[in-house]
Amino acid sequence: MSAVFLDGLLNHRQILPIADASVRKTVEGLVTGPNIAPDKRFVYYLLASTGVCVVPLSSFATDLQGFRITLLEKNEEEFTKIFKTIAASIKHYIESA
Repeated sequence: MSAVFLDGLLNHRQILPIADASVRKTVEGLVTGPNIAPDKRFVYYLLASTGVCVVPLSSFATDLQGFRITLLEKNEEEFTKIFKTIAASIKHYIESA
């Protein structure tokens, strides 16, 4: 599944909380600079904040900003929990700046 953000929705000021200081420092180092795609920034923050790993759409040679997810979880409750985590994280990230 791919999720695409509306043009201009992502920026270089948005963040998600990262509890582990060393992980936060690593992510901040990875996302600093104007050459990082906004969706890649989001993906790094999502992984560091929640442990959920998705792939930025910009990595697929497209101008679209978003992410691709493949979820093989068989447990319906866990499946739902993961997608709710992603949805809440998107909302928090977008509202952060």
